[in-house]
Amino acid sequence: DACLVMVALTPNGICTFAYRRRPAERIIEVRMAGPNEAKALRLRRMGNRFEATALNKDNQPVAVQTADLPEMSKEGALGLFVCSHEVLLLSKATFSQIQSR
Repeated sequence: DACLVMVALTPNGICTFAYRRRPAERIIEVRMAGPNEAKALRLRRMGNRFEATALNKDNQPVAVQTADLPEMSKEGALGLFVCSHEVLLLSKATFSQIQSR
């Protein structure tokens, strides 16, 4: 039930940005890019503002979403993961240029 920010990229290129502004509120999810549009994601934090960018195969932005989370702690956890909801679908990901400052 804490404040949170997530970006997700599915194997077919659909990209979503989700966040919860305050503890116990509902998570807001926004679709950023449709099928086969996004190949990479970038998530940046600038104070209380979070910016999610979906990038195409040439690393050019195809969509940008932002959210202000004034109650988000300055300290937080960062997690990277690969998740598949299909038994017969193998999902792989490459994590590169990861920075946490």
